[in-house]
Amino acid sequence: MGYDWLKIEVLRPFSDILIEKLDWEIVTCKKTGDITGKNYKAYLKIFDRKGCSFEIIQFETGRVWISGSIHKYWNGNNYSSITLTEIEKAFTHLLGQFGIKLINCLILKLEFGVNIPIDFDPFDFINRLIAYGHTSFDRMGKIGRRFTLTEYEDKFYSKSFQCGLSTHVLRIERKVTDSVYLRKKGIYTLADLFKKINVEKLANELLKIFKFFIFDDWSIDENKLTTKQQVELAKYRNSEYWCRKDKNQKNILFKGLDAEGRRSAKDKFRTIIKKYGYENYLSIIKDNVIRTLELLQKEYFTKSHVSEVQM
Repeated sequence: MGYDWLKIEVLRPFSDILIEKLDWEIVTCKKTGDITGKNYKAYLKIFDRKGCSFEIIQFETGRVWISGSIHKYWNGNNYSSITLTEIEKAFTHLLGQFGIKLINCLILKLEFGVNIPIDFDPFDFINRLIAYGHTSFDRMGKIGRRFTLTEYEDKFYSKSFQCGLSTHVLRIERKVTDSVYLRKKGIYTLADLFKKINVEKLANELLKIFKFFIFDDWSIDENKLTTKQQVELAKYRNSEYWCRKDKNQKNILFKGLDAEGRRSAKDKFRTIIKKYGYENYLSIIKDNVIRTLELLQKEYFTKSHVSEVQM
């Protein structure tokens, strides 16, 4: 599993080396030019490309935040494949020049996920997503769909469309917006991201996503269905049918399903798909995610050396 954009807080004060090495700029209002506070910004980058730099903010109190895409910082893009070993090297390169250890960096926000190269358009998968558990998806502009909770949001989008690639790449990603989510799993610092037990936990979190999909099959020949099945299929394909509704809400087509009703409806929908459909986009993507996660873990945890991060 790869890590991408993140925000961290350095737990120990920076040394004078940091102050001397970086070109700091004071934060000002873009409209008026007025100083908005005694906060200073600096940037670190390897590639001279938009979005590939890390932003460092130093507050008047001495508090320091660092944010950016570790994937873009190291590779110059975040649509390519990247291993845990490469990500570890990237963090070492980024922080090591200032004598900062990964164990001294508290994670505030984090994106983790996988880029899946496929031989069909990612929208063939994305456009068949109906609902996520008892909630409908939100659109991510033109590139995909997402599902948002209080602690995180899950994204499913076309990297190939977003980045103008000639090959097909689907991105499946969880963006953690509240660090409580990570704390519950025993993940506090950057060093924790490279412990085997935590990598396995986050990999399993990505795989659990597939349990909640309500997924369509466009190959179903409705002429082969009974009238009752046609009516049921029309309901199943409507995202509003699966969504939990406010009991006081008026003028809604579907009142919402309870847990038992949702299980029953999913079973009936899957029965129709299994008997009358022949598409396998969901199984292809799931198998690819499983294989990618297994390879990422195998690559890192079968290395002959012991990572300093894990010590």
